[in-house]
Amino acid sequence: MYFKRNEPYRFSFEQPIPASFKTLPTESTPSTTYPVLLLDVSLSGVRMECSIEVPIEKNKPYILEFTLLDQHCVTTGEIVWIKELSNHYHCGMKLDTDEEVQDQITSQLKQVVKNQRLSSTE
Repeated sequence: MYFKRNEPYRFSFEQPIPASFKTLPTESTPSTTYPVLLLDVSLSGVRMECSIEVPIEKNKPYILEFTLLDQHCVTTGEIVWIKELSNHYHCGMKLDTDEEVQDQITSQLKQVVKNQRLSSTE
């Protein structure tokens, strides 16, 4: 199965980005928010790390909230793969992004790269 790992805008963070991962409410259960770490991001998905206590399921919709350079981003998506490690998971989430959110992510990632280049030359 191919998960766009070679996508041109996939960006791996030097330091993982804190984010919030939310379940959607149902008739019987309220929405619950869990902390996660974003390891990399592209225009159509993210790879994240979460505790094994986070109830994740493939092909189920979730809400993801994160901040890049003071720009808050909220989007929905679904988990497409899960890899269980010793005390946490790595999972891939396909994002349901529109062109506006994609432009926002692209703009912020360009600024992150620019800031990293500036800090490495100092």
